[in-house]
Amino acid sequence: MKKAFLTAGLLACAAPIALAQQFQQVGTGLPGPSVWTEGVETFDADGDGWMDVLTANQNGLPTLLINQTTVGGPITFANETTTRIPAAFTIQGRSLTVCDVDNDGDIDAVFATGGTQQRILINDGTGIFTDETTRRFPTLILNSWGVAFGDVDNDGDNDLVFNHQGNKAHLLINDGTGHFTDDAAFQAVAVNMPSAEQVNIIDIDNDFDLDVIVDGKNVGQQLYLNDGTGHFTFTGSTLPPGTTGTYATGWADLDNDDDIDGAYVSLTAGLTEGTAENNLVPSGNLTFTGSSGTLIGENGDDDNDVVFVDADNNGILDLIVASLGNNKEKLYLNDGTFDPGSFVYQTNGFTTLTDSTLDMALADFDNDNRYDAVTAEGESGSFVDRVYRNTGPVDTVPPRIGRVEATPPRVPLSLFQGGGYPRRAWVQDATFKRGQTFAKAEMPVTAVKSGNTQNFTVPMRTVGGGMFRGAIQPSPSPDGTVGMDVTFHVHATDPGTNASDSTPATFRICGAESYGAALPNSTGQAADATGVNDPSVGANNFKVQVTGLPRNQQGRLIFGTTKVLPGTPSGNGLLYVGGSIVLMKPVTADAQGVALVSLDFTQPPLSGLSPGETRFFQYEYRDYPLPTFNLSDALEITICD
Repeated sequence: MKKAFLTAGLLACAAPIALAQQFQQVGTGLPGPSVWTEGVETFDADGDGWMDVLTANQNGLPTLLINQTTVGGPITFANETTTRIPAAFTIQGRSLTVCDVDNDGDIDAVFATGGTQQRILINDGTGIFTDETTRRFPTLILNSWGVAFGDVDNDGDNDLVFNHQGNKAHLLINDGTGHFTDDAAFQAVAVNMPSAEQVNIIDIDNDFDLDVIVDGKNVGQQLYLNDGTGHFTFTGSTLPPGTTGTYATGWADLDNDDDIDGAYVSLTAGLTEGTAENNLVPSGNLTFTGSSGTLIGENGDDDNDVVFVDADNNGILDLIVASLGNNKEKLYLNDGTFDPGSFVYQTNGFTTLTDSTLDMALADFDNDNRYDAVTAEGESGSFVDRVYRNTGPVDTVPPRIGRVEATPPRVPLSLFQGGGYPRRAWVQDATFKRGQTFAKAEMPVTAVKSGNTQNFTVPMRTVGGGMFRGAIQPSPSPDGTVGMDVTFHVHATDPGTNASDSTPATFRICGAESYGAALPNSTGQAADATGVNDPSVGANNFKVQVTGLPRNQQGRLIFGTTKVLPGTPSGNGLLYVGGSIVLMKPVTADAQGVALVSLDFTQPPLSGLSPGETRFFQYEYRDYPLPTFNLSDALEITICD
């Protein structure tokens, strides 16, 4: 079990590798110092396409191991800590997470520390890290054993949650550039967590908003449900309670029904592992069935972590338990049913090797399309971290796009302001740990208006919990954006180039958009018309505002059926918007030269409009004393729902 002090004693030497074992130890251990290691993560630190290793050590510098493997060669690493991490970055590391915090495309590292300031290292893109804690983090002195990342407020950047043993967890909100503030609203609802161990950020209720789970050695695991804006409600009774031996929980879809299930270290008494089946699909209610009878063959050991991998390449995630007390790490093959005995211990899963594993991570270190394992060792023994090569089947199963955020048939133009219209997708691949996957996703998009077609691809960023987010922003066609039909789907790939595609979705951009150029009056002044709000069926207060008019001047708003360019009045002095004029509404500009017109779509002649239908507006005023008409620019209106 994890302790805050060092247990004396040496463990037995490793047994010889058995060829039948799927995960086989490489060499005798990883390079680097033999120090108490609490956490380990894998990522491509230097951007060379090979997965590297970073550990959080109990005292001193983290260890950064850069992958030196060549195609077809053995898995090898070089300890490059001293050249890539600042010498002054000595911490009491308890846990870590890796993610892009500053939206520059490379992966940074965040550390949970014991009783001190929480810390962050920023990557320059080549694997050289800078300690930028002081300028990016608030003062945050916590006894933290866990940290996780995720975009909890759906603004496109990764936020952070730290637990605080015996106290409340803290949510840090990212400003989009990797600078964080401690969220007071989360603190107001957070509840003290005795013996907190880990944090998971995951969409537990299938609403695409990332929720927070704080687990620990405590009867009663914490769940914070997100309302979609980053505001949370606490529940302490939804999840299976666990025990005072619950050192870790893991969350992933374990039965391929597209909701998130759990695996517990010490679900029940006697250090017995178990599972938590999510009953949301198809019941619609967020409840869990906890069971220790689902795991058979080996149970009741002193264990510390759970991770997921599709070890047998059947498209269902299997379970690996990182064990301190057993003589090897434990692989359970999953049949995807949650029936008794559905997770079966594999005696040939890992090299027989007695050591004290506190954490585990997965990655394909030799680029052979199999996920290997790396362990963090501490508490007792020689503290030698290890890597295990996966000799099992090659990954040929594409990522599973379990859910894509529903899109209405009409989307207001106003929602495209500020970077585009965001869509999210939940994707699960052949490995999963605390919401992290190595799959990638993008959105191919086709946008069509008036015969003009544009095709482009939107990259989707990893935003935690297996969630990907991208923002659709079509360029205006020659005829503008309102009324444009947009079709998109999600395309997901894994490191082995296995690929999958979601069902396409189509929407029309609705709203009000100006076009053309106004016809100036005798003084050269031209009026501008804008839609104040989104036009919707049944609305009685859609407003058109015209500015730049002669003060106190009377004019009229013309509503027609066909688009024509402004500035071309007909011979009788009237601008025909096109087709038939269905409404002419007199309006007088105020003392500032502003006219605000309110249209009622519940009354004839506008009451017959349908969602997605397009109409056109222009404002016409008489330039007294001249007997001419002057025209504002025009509005194209596509009706929203």
